[in-house]
Amino acid sequence: MSKPSLHSVFMFALLAGSIMTRNGAPAATVTHTLLAVARTFGRPNASATVTMDQLTMSEISPDEDRSISISHAVGTAGFNLSAIRAVESTTKDVIRGDISLATGTQRLEEIEYTPLGHHAVIRLLGWALMSAGFAMLLGAGWVSMLLAAIIAFVMEGISGYLSEQEMPIFFIHVATGALTTGAALLIVEFTAEASPAVVITAALVAKLAGGAALGAAQDVLTGWYLTATARILDAALVTAGLVVGVIGALSFAARYGLSLDLTEEPEQERALLIVAVSAILIASGFALGSHAPWSRVPVIAGLAVGAATLSEALTRVGLSTVTSLVIAAAALGAVAVLGTRWIQLTPTGALGVALAPLLPGMQIYLGFVDLSNDKPALPRFGLALLLAMALGSGIVLGQYIASQILWNGMKARNFGEQYLHGEITTDARHLTAEWLSTPLFRRPFLVEEFQPQAKGMTDDRKEV
Repeated sequence: MSKPSLHSVFMFALLAGSIMTRNGAPAATVTHTLLAVARTFGRPNASATVTMDQLTMSEISPDEDRSISISHAVGTAGFNLSAIRAVESTTKDVIRGDISLATGTQRLEEIEYTPLGHHAVIRLLGWALMSAGFAMLLGAGWVSMLLAAIIAFVMEGISGYLSEQEMPIFFIHVATGALTTGAALLIVEFTAEASPAVVITAALVAKLAGGAALGAAQDVLTGWYLTATARILDAALVTAGLVVGVIGALSFAARYGLSLDLTEEPEQERALLIVAVSAILIASGFALGSHAPWSRVPVIAGLAVGAATLSEALTRVGLSTVTSLVIAAAALGAVAVLGTRWIQLTPTGALGVALAPLLPGMQIYLGFVDLSNDKPALPRFGLALLLAMALGSGIVLGQYIASQILWNGMKARNFGEQYLHGEITTDARHLTAEWLSTPLFRRPFLVEEFQPQAKGMTDDRKEV
């Protein structure tokens, strides 16, 4: 079969990149994928531009005075681990030559338009489980944990319905914050055993714990400033909507003599067992809410427990919270990259979920306490942002270290093959597919630097 057309190569790459971007993949990973696909099918002069709402691929013909560009709009943002995994698997199959480009495009279209993952009720139960775990992490009792789970279940259902009605995302979060606070006000009227501030924070944490913060940190720290700015604005818009909703509900209730007696800072000394159990609940719930396959939920929970307990242990031996988070996140980032081939999850997907127990829920909690007491809450939310950036920087550091280990290992393997056989015998398509999920950090972004010429890779290769 003759070499596929430029249009078919670009359309496959752009469709894969669109699904990846929509589900929180860093710009570097998406760019790497686009260029790897183009180079595999004999388009070494292709370039790629990645933003949050549009992807563009271009090629300047070396023989003619013309250029060709194709753009693809990115859909509504989400976080679907099953979709990310399916896209990566399909892209690797196409690059290796196991399936044709046409078959790969058909598979991507099915991923794009066919719901993947769990039933809606399972997802809602996942978010409820996550909220219960955060309530436990904040020192809540069983009553507050149960109430947080119930409210989160209902609020996520309402949020999903409003999203289907195409309500702007800011107003969805305003409504969520207001309704959650209203539910907390009702709780105060019927039970004195619940902690309303913990219930509010834990019930809303599913809206705060998306992949945007991690993706933004990765992009800004690796030089992809345009995409990073978009992700930061998205996270800020979400948080602002929730804060406006909470403040609005508290102000409205105050007019009718209702108020929340929110306590000050809760006890932060937590048993390691509590940290471990809450990490399991948070990560497992987030994994189910993000459509992770059932078989991968225990793996993700294990990564989360390791990172959470390491961070807590480091804090107890005298390290600052920021330092502890950076070290724990770096360890998690390195393990996720090195273990990707065994856990069969992309590093981005696994990290986005496993990091959830380390999110600054305590500072968010205290921010809402300050709001209810008419105190400035901006310092609390600012500290929460700082801690989130610490997590992001740790993840990037861990990924960098792990990728360098893998890269140097590959160079050693290639050197050995050249010494023994006189040439690199590894098939270049398999080499490209093998490195597709590994984070890359060099700029300018040249695919050839990470995919050294090997036997089987030429610009005039044919489609399999």
